[in-house]
Amino acid sequence: MIRRQPRSTQSRSSAASDVYKRQVYAQTMAFITLSVSELFRAYTARSEYYPIFKIGIFGNKYMNYAVGASMILILLVLYVPFLNTIFKTVPLGWGEWLRIFPLILVPSVAAEITKMLTRRWEQHNR
Repeated sequence: MIRRQPRSTQSRSSAASDVYKRQVYAQTMAFITLSVSELFRAYTARSEYYPIFKIGIFGNKYMNYAVGASMILILLVLYVPFLNTIFKTVPLGWGEWLRIFPLILVPSVAAEITKMLTRRWEQHNR
């Protein structure tokens, strides 16, 4: 019978630490993508039928304040070190933001396409 040498506990804890770091990184990316995309989507949800550019993006100043304040809070959770510990987030660099930006836009673009198709369908069936 061949016996293996037991792995050192240091390599086990290092592997567990790497897994934890990757998990926190992935959770941060998911949190930011979902949070910011919902803030953007709030603008498209103002009307079920009219496109965002027809009703105006910045027409509702209170909504702009709310979205701006929410975005500031999200950035604080991301970039203030003691909040990183509380919320279990890690700061993201420009590369990560560029990677998730298209995903942030998907819900808003999908909502606008749905509005366009709904208007065309309703006009066609009149």
